[in-house]
Amino acid sequence: MRIAEGMKEIAEQIITSYEGRAKALQELEAETRQTLKKFAADHKRMAEELSQQLQGFHKSHQQMSTGQGKALATFRNHLGKSTQELLDDFQNQRSEMATKLRERLTKDVKDINTYVQAKIKEYDRDLKAAHDIWGKMTGVLAKARQEGCEAENDAGETEGTSEEGKPKRTVRRASKRAKRGKGGKG
Repeated sequence: MRIAEGMKEIAEQIITSYEGRAKALQELEAETRQTLKKFAADHKRMAEELSQQLQGFHKSHQQMSTGQGKALATFRNHLGKSTQELLDDFQNQRSEMATKLRERLTKDVKDINTYVQAKIKEYDRDLKAAHDIWGKMTGVLAKARQEGCEAENDAGETEGTSEEGKPKRTVRRASKRAKRGKGGKG
C-alpha cells in the first residue's frame, strides 16, 4: 500500500502548501491593493498638479497673446506712420528737385536762347561784312576787268566787248576753264 501512503503524504503536503499559498496570495492581494491605492493617489495628485500648471500656462499664454497683440498693433501703427513719413519725405524731395530742375532748365533755355541770338547777330554782322567785302571785291574786279580789257584791246589780245558792254574773254582763258571742267561764265 505504498500508493495509499504516497497519496496520503501528497494530500497532506497539498493541504499544508494550500494554507501557505492562500496566505501568500492574501498578502499579495493586500499589497497590490495598497500599491493601486498609492498609484491612484499619485495619479490624482499629478492630475491636479498638471491641471494647475495648465491653468497657469493658459493664463500666461493669454497674457502673452494680449501683450503680443498690443505690441503688434503698436508696431503696425508705428510702421504705418513711419512709412507715410518716408513717402511724404520722398514726395517733398521729389517736388524740390523738380522745382530746382525746372528753374535750372528755364535758366539754361534762356541762356541758350541768349547765346543763340548773340551768335545769330554775330553771324549776321559777319555775313554783312563778308557781303560788303565781296561786293567791293566784285566792283574792283569789274573795274579792273574793264580797264584791263580796254588795255588788252589796244594791244590786240582780246576780241573786244560784248553787246552789253562787258569785256569778252579771250579764247585762251575759256579753254583753260574748259580743261579744268568749269566752263561757262567767269
